[in-house]
Amino acid sequence: REAVVALGRLKAAEAVPAIINRLQDTSEFGNVRSAAASVLGTIGDVRAVEPLANAMIDKDKSVITQSMQSLRKMKNDPAVSNLLAKLFIKEFKQDNITRVVNILMILNKEDILSNLNDTGNEDIQTITNYLDFIELNYGDLSNTRYSSRSAVIKQLTAIQKDDIKKSEDETLQTTVDITALRDTLKSENAQVR
Repeated sequence: REAVVALGRLKAAEAVPAIINRLQDTSEFGNVRSAAASVLGTIGDVRAVEPLANAMIDKDKSVITQSMQSLRKMKNDPAVSNLLAKLFIKEFKQDNITRVVNILMILNKEDILSNLNDTGNEDIQTITNYLDFIELNYGDLSNTRYSSRSAVIKQLTAIQKDDIKKSEDETLQTTVDITALRDTLKSENAQVR
């Protein structure tokens, strides 16, 4: 732990890969990984963005909290903000609610929307609607404490499951309707012959 902290004091960019390894090494104690997250935030190197974002789903709460704090420190760097926004879009498209909420606890709606130029128009509208929904129901999560995170994730997961169930029900009803139409057409064709 002390070695990691010492590297952080030096702000040694060349040590970033080794510190990232400490952060990602789950055999390390939580306090070492938490210190690595802190040091990466102090150094502020863009290479640490994705590892820190990934650490926000760690089993150790101190690692999660420190990773979030480090990313919040780094988010004013346009390159970091851009990487986080791209990561948000990727996770959003994969319906990974936990990671989406984690990123929203760092970046605000405007940060994400300003980085949407690489996506298609349909994605822009969908993401904008989602961010509007989050803002309307939960406010700006970028200033939210870690302790509020699980409640938001639970609610959004329930909404997502409900939407999936509705979609499955609609698909089933469409299949039934198509089958009935096919049977009617077969019957009418048999009568015509």
